[in-house]
Amino acid sequence: MVLHGKVVPAGDDLPAPDAPREYLTSEAAALIYDGVAENTRTTYRRAWTQFESWCEQYGFSPLPCGELTLANYVASMVIAGLAPATIDQAIACILSRHELAHQPKPNTKAARHALRGYKRRLLDDGWRQRKAPPILPEQLQAMVAALPRTVAGMRDQFMLVVG
Repeated sequence: MVLHGKVVPAGDDLPAPDAPREYLTSEAAALIYDGVAENTRTTYRRAWTQFESWCEQYGFSPLPCGELTLANYVASMVIAGLAPATIDQAIACILSRHELAHQPKPNTKAARHALRGYKRRLLDDGWRQRKAPPILPEQLQAMVAALPRTVAGMRDQFMLVVG
């Protein structure tokens, strides 16, 4: 297995004397991978590919990217008319990719201000963020009834009823 550009032992292999003192076994890597939902991986993969393409088109470095690169990217998404939630998701994806690559994360202050300005413009034009309708008592009862009678199910039942 290759981690941070170094070959590291996988599975039950013992590390070589010159191996890094900290490494991931294949089991740990699989668990970490499974810790992120497939939809999130798909969404982040798409968002990262779009960001890389944009960077290539305009001559910016995607990794690491700077504060102004991120602000310019947000501005390009605003011009394209993307939803604020989509832009927020793209920012989160870019920060996550930097973290995973052990690269310094770009400062998001300018990008967040640009997004905030976009939201203000939308609000001035009468846009409202769509809110999910509240669940009805019958729906809550059906959800609670569908939960398994386990400790985790009881926890989830409590969270549904109290939350």
